[in-house]
Amino acid sequence: TFPRINLFGGSMDFYVDPIKTVFRVEAAYTTGEEFANTLRPELFSKSDVVRYVIGIDRNTFIPFLNRRRAFLLSAQVFGQHILQHERAPTAGSALGIPGFTEAGIPDFKANWIATLLIKGWWLSDRLSPQLLYARDFRARANVISPSVDWLISDSWRLVVAGIMKWGRGANQ
Repeated sequence: TFPRINLFGGSMDFYVDPIKTVFRVEAAYTTGEEFANTLRPELFSKSDVVRYVIGIDRNTFIPFLNRRRAFLLSAQVFGQHILQHERAPTAGSALGIPGFTEAGIPDFKANWIATLLIKGWWLSDRLSPQLLYARDFRARANVISPSVDWLISDSWRLVVAGIMKWGRGANQ
């Protein structure tokens, strides 16, 4: 079965001309969202959740990289708060058994993820490299992904990308 989820939300974008920057604010509130929960016999529970994003976008010239075209700089912070979060210590925590220290909802009660995008254009906008970085604050994890998008012709496109992940959260 698929539960009914009520979602209430909105967004607002506004441009600040003196600094040539767009600010974005979005928020959503859901009711009855299901989460895995090992403290319950049915192995899930329902919770209300608040999510939001705050972002900024700006086209900026970086002369030593390209004197003729602006780069897109975009940063945002995503937040999530599970309002009926449940977590409790297990018998494994008293025994010092790794991986069996807590039961309940595996998601964090509150978490934030930040992203930064830098994107540029060359060759009449047919060559577009970009660098994407993301940080999960509670998991203490990072990812960086450089990529290049080359529009060879109207029928051919080549995208080359890489990804590197690192952090301490999963190693403790």
